[in-house]
Amino acid sequence: MVLDNRFWLMWLAPIVAGLFSPYARGLKCLIAYEVKIAFYGFVVLYLFYALFALIKSPLVVKVLRNTLLGLSLLFALINFFLSHYFDMLFTPNTIDTILATNSKESHDFLENMVLPHSGVLLGALSFCVLFLYVVRVNVRLSRKIHATLIAMFILGISLHVIKLAGTSGGVMEDKGFSRIPYGVNETIQRVIPLVREGHAIYTSLKEYSNNQAIWQAIREPLPKDYLKVDSDSVPNVVLIVGESASKNFMGIYGYPVPNTPFLSDLEERERESKIYLSSQTPFRPLPTRSPLSKSY
Repeated sequence: MVLDNRFWLMWLAPIVAGLFSPYARGLKCLIAYEVKIAFYGFVVLYLFYALFALIKSPLVVKVLRNTLLGLSLLFALINFFLSHYFDMLFTPNTIDTILATNSKESHDFLENMVLPHSGVLLGALSFCVLFLYVVRVNVRLSRKIHATLIAMFILGISLHVIKLAGTSGGVMEDKGFSRIPYGVNETIQRVIPLVREGHAIYTSLKEYSNNQAIWQAIREPLPKDYLKVDSDSVPNVVLIVGESASKNFMGIYGYPVPNTPFLSDLEERERESKIYLSSQTPFRPLPTRSPLSKSY
């Protein structure tokens, strides 16, 4: 089995993207996170190449390696873009947001957020192409090297499992958003390249039918008298959406990330209705008969 330049590029890409991850805040978190990506990324790619070595057709092997290369670079670029510019990760929630985004929000997002940074993305792609043409590192693995690598894999995974067992709650926390996952599920979902993205896609598609039913119910036209107040209704209703919600980071108020697809869709359908989105501090008295903020 030969580890070619595609292998090393696929191995390095997630490591570089991981430098910008929210889980890599602080030197300690950065080192721990990058070591895990490097170790598990090598294990996953080694297993793929070992499976490819069992295939007799060189053409099929070439197609599979190029497909794996394309997916690895695509996921690395997505993780870099989300982490560096939005402090986000490639998770099922991210995929759900993309699936729920309407065409207008997608167009605004591409125009306001992707195109201004297209130079960075093109530069990263150019570097990958240059790496493939310039770097010619082909490492042929003998049986002795195979045995050594497998022993190292077993030892590394065993030590990690032991550490998992000794970590309370499966997660070691640092300040703020810097959380290095040590639980098994957290490792699969947030650390292992290709596996974490595959898990996110699988989880999102698994719940897609349920989400579609919910979205369809939300998109259904509301009754004409749904704002009617009868004698049994309470005089006031206070709806608390989120303690840390801010309209500065909501797509419905102009934030370029389409993170409020339901509200934006409701805005398109109910422009003439007297519906108000409240973002009021609890330290000021609420008005009783006036809009609290921007109406839609």
